[in-house]
Amino acid sequence: MRYCAIAALLLPASCSRQPDYYSPAAARPAARMIAPGELAHFTSMSAPGAANHIVSGVLDQGGDSWRWCGQEVQLRFRVPVSRGLKFRTELAIADMTFPQTGPVRIEVSIDGGPPHAIDFDKPETRTVEWEIADGSVAAGQPVKVVFSASKTWPPPGGGERLAFILTSAGFVQ
Repeated sequence: MRYCAIAALLLPASCSRQPDYYSPAAARPAARMIAPGELAHFTSMSAPGAANHIVSGVLDQGGDSWRWCGQEVQLRFRVPVSRGLKFRTELAIADMTFPQTGPVRIEVSIDGGPPHAIDFDKPETRTVEWEIADGSVAAGQPVKVVFSASKTWPPPGGGERLAFILTSAGFVQ
């Protein structure tokens, strides 16, 4: 009798609803990490391989996704094709520097070509993009990109002069 009572108490618990069935997520290949010294066509300053693209002028200080830059910055990339490319960069002039520097012009030159000007008349973050003439950069070869700022800001207490903030740069299709 005691076993019947226990079984009667446990019976409702055994009738619980099974969870719905869901298909597993589609398998995707893992993103390939670039090797030390290897160049890609694009980088963000938070990417593990960002240091591979920095030749000079990008400072170690900054946030997780951006870095301070000096007056002149040199980066390098390697593009897979020489046609149908655009250069894209996200950069900013900081609220804390603008009161002392005023408007800032940043010129960007690709492989020694004529510079493209980006004028900041207020502190802000911008993503800019422009087309690259077909064949003006060589596929599979290093491409040099130079950013030149018209003004810099001396941080309180000394240290390297700061010009702008760089979040990402490179070539897209």
